Amino acid sequence: MPETEGLGTSVAGMIRRMQRQDLVDLGADKRIRITKQGLEGGKDIARRHRLAEWLMVKLLGMDLHQAHRL
Repeated sequence: MPETEGLGTSVAGMIRRMQRQDLVDLGADKRIRITKQGLEGGKDIARRHRLAEWLMVKLLGMDLHQAHRL
């Protein structure tokens, strides 16, 4: 993430960035709609998150709460 899009980023700025990456569309009615590419990206992030949880809990013996604090 570029330095200008760090913790001080506005929601509008983040939506613009996601539009440039073709992750969302902003309709004339101002509704934000996720694109097919955005949906697939979200699914991939969720899958990686679940895999990381599984590794920490099953292989490293952490409890789920502990794994989430990392």
